[in-house]
Formats: sequence, structure tokens, C-alpha cells
Amino acid sequence: MKFALAISSLFLLASITLAEDVESVVTLLEFVIDVDEETAAKCLATLRDRVQSGEVTGEQRDAIRKQLGGKLQEVLAAGRKSPLYIDALMLATSWGDQDAAREARDLA
Repeated sequence: MKFALAISSLFLLASITLAEDVESVVTLLEFVIDVDEETAAKCLATLRDRVQSGEVTGEQRDAIRKQLGGKLQEVLAAGRKSPLYIDALMLATSWGDQDAAREARDLA
């Protein structure tokens, strides 16, 4: 079952990436963050790239930050114990989270 979920998630992520549909990436991330680390990491990287490139700005960025805030804080609070920690830290830093930026500096 987990394998089928992973395969389905990867196909969905591939089509989302091609369609450049940020909201779908956010929705997929919410669905897989607790069950499929590989797909969740790809979603986090996609969102980070879109924020850093300027494709996601202003209200859309703030809405995503609010929507994902609780889950990302859980990952960040777990620290390096979470396999998604670095990806979540990079996303949070890219949208201007000062606490995440301090943590990232401490890692360097």
C-alpha cells in the first residue's frame, strides 16, 4: 500500500511540476508529509525554488506560509531528527522566517 501511494504521489508530483501549479504542490505536501518523506522533500524543494525565483510572492507566499506553518513548525521543532528538517528549514528561510535563518546560519 505504501509503495502504491509513493508511486501515485511521484506521478502526481511530476505532472504538477510540469503544470507549475503551486497550490497543487501545497495540497500534495499536506497529504504526504507524514507518510512519504521522499515526495514531501520534493514538494518542499519545489516550493522553495518557486519562492526563491520570485514565482511565488506576496499574498500567495503568505497564504502558503500560513497553510503549511503548523506542519513546518513540527518538522523544524524536531530538528535534525526529522529527515525533512533541512528542506523545511530552507523553505522557511526563503520566505523570510528569521528564526529559520538563524538556525540555518548555525548549521553552516
